[in-house]
Amino acid sequence: MKTRRLLALIACLMCIFSYSTVFATIKKTEIGTRSGAIVSQSAFSTANTTYIINYDITLSGEVTVPSGCTLLFSGGSVSGGTLRLTDTEVCAPDYQIFKSVTIKGAFANPHISAHWWGAKGDGNTDDAKAINSALAVAGKSSVMMPRQSYLVNSPIKINRLYSKLECAGTIFTTSDISILELSSQYLDIKVRQLRYGKTNGVTTDRIGTGVSFRGNVFNSNISIDRVMNLQKGFDFTPDLADGRKLSGSQYNKVSWQYIDCRYCIFIDLWKDPSMVHKVWVNENQFFGGRMSGVYGVYVKENSVASPENTDYINGNVFNCIGFEGIVTPVSLFFSRNNRFNDCRMSEGISGDKWIILKDCGFCSFDIKSMFPYNRLSTTNCSQVVIENRIVDSGMGGGSGFNRLIANGNTVFAGTELPQCNMMKQLYYNSTTNQRISFNDLFVSTYDHQMVLSDMCKITVDKKMKLTIDLKDSIYKLHPRMTLVCSIFNGATIDIAIGNKVYATISQLGKYIITYDRDSTPIVVAM
Repeated sequence: MKTRRLLALIACLMCIFSYSTVFATIKKTEIGTRSGAIVSQSAFSTANTTYIINYDITLSGEVTVPSGCTLLFSGGSVSGGTLRLTDTEVCAPDYQIFKSVTIKGAFANPHISAHWWGAKGDGNTDDAKAINSALAVAGKSSVMMPRQSYLVNSPIKINRLYSKLECAGTIFTTSDISILELSSQYLDIKVRQLRYGKTNGVTTDRIGTGVSFRGNVFNSNISIDRVMNLQKGFDFTPDLADGRKLSGSQYNKVSWQYIDCRYCIFIDLWKDPSMVHKVWVNENQFFGGRMSGVYGVYVKENSVASPENTDYINGNVFNCIGFEGIVTPVSLFFSRNNRFNDCRMSEGISGDKWIILKDCGFCSFDIKSMFPYNRLSTTNCSQVVIENRIVDSGMGGGSGFNRLIANGNTVFAGTELPQCNMMKQLYYNSTTNQRISFNDLFVSTYDHQMVLSDMCKITVDKKMKLTIDLKDSIYKLHPRMTLVCSIFNGATIDIAIGNKVYATISQLGKYIITYDRDSTPIVVAM
C-alpha cells in the first residue's frame, strides 16, 4: 500500500502540474474515508477538482465526473455501478483501479494502462480479459502495457475505430488462438513480441497465430518487432462474421524485425466458397525484417478461385525482406500486381523452389542477392519479372543477365548477355551419343565477361547422335541464333527440351533456331 501511495503521489504531482497551466485554482477532494465506502453522485459534485481516491470504494448507481476533473488513485479503487467520464484525466500507478465497474464516456489521457483493469504481466495470469476491458473503453487513448510478459489464452479483440495498443513487453499464448484479432479501421498497434510458449527460443511447437486480419481492416499501422514460434505470423483470412457483407484488408502498413513461424504471412481468401467476390487483400505495404520458418509469404491454393477474382490479392508491396533459415520464401496463387522490393534470398534456404507462382500476373521481384533461375517455378503466369542478380546454374555468378520474365509456364531472360560477332566452333567425333546445352553453343567468355554469340559452327562425325538440350537455357533466342552444321557418316543432331525432341538435323547446312509464340523450339533451314 505504501508503494502504491508513493507512486500515486508522483502521478498526482504530474497531473496537478499539467492542469495548473489551465486552471488558476484546482480543488482537491478526498473520496471515501475507509475501504468499502459506498459513494454516490453527491461525492462528485464540483467541476475542476482533483478527486483523490485512497480507499476501495463502491459506486451507488451511475456517477458522472464533472468536467475539468482529475481522478487521482492513491492506493484505492472503484467497483460497482457505472462511472461516467467527461474527458476526465485519470492518474494512477500500474495496479487495478477499476473492479467490476462499468466505464462510460471519454478519458482525457493520451495513455491508459491495461493494469488498471487487472492485467498482471507476471507470465502466469491470463491477462486477456483485462486487456480487452481496457481496449473496449479506451476510445482514442492508447492502451499501454509496460515491459513485462503477458499470458493470453483467448484473443485480444481490437474491433473499435482508432484503437491504439502499445506493448513494450511480450504477449504470449499457450493455446491455439489468434493473439491479436483485428476487425476495424485506423488502428495503431505496436508490440515488442508475440510468441507461442512461455520461453524465448525457436521451438518445433508452432501453434496459434500472431495477428489475424479478420474483417475490414483499413488504414492501420501494425508494428510487431518479433513474431515467434507460431503457426501463422500475420494471417489475412477475412471472414463475414458480425454481419459483415464484405470483408478485406486494404491500405495497411505492416512491419516487423523478425518472424519465425510456419507461415510468416498467410493469405486465404477461399476458405468458404460462398465468400468468393466478397473478400480481398489489396494495396497493403509490408516492411521487413527477416523471415524464417517454413513459408515466407504464402497464399493458400484453392480450386474455388477463378480468373474473374484474381483482383482480390492485388497491389501489395513487400519491402526490404531478408529470407533466411526458411524452406520456401514466396508461394503465391491468383495474385496480381504485387511487388517485392529490395529483398534478399541468400542464406539457409532449403526448399527446391524459392519462388512458386501459380496463376499470377504482373508481379515483380527486385532481389539484391544471387538468385538461381532454376529456383523459380511458374504455372500459367503472365508478365512476372524477377530482376537484379540472376544466376544460371550452368554458368556461375558471372552470367551477365539480370532479368527473368515468365509468361505461361516458360521463363526467359529479359536482358540478354552482351552480343558479339565471334563464332564458336565445336567438333564431336565420338561413337558415343552426347548431350550439350544452349550455353555450350552460344555462350562464350570474351575479355573476361560472358558474351552471347549469334552463330556457332558444329561438326559431328562417326554416326553419333548429338542432342542439343534447351531445357537448361533461360534465353529466348532473339535475335535468332544460327547453327552451321557439318554432318558426316550418318550422324544426327536433335533439338530437344529434356526428353522431348522437336527437330532432327541430318544434313549439312545453316539452320536458324528460334521459338514460336507458344515457346516451342523451331529449326529452319537457311
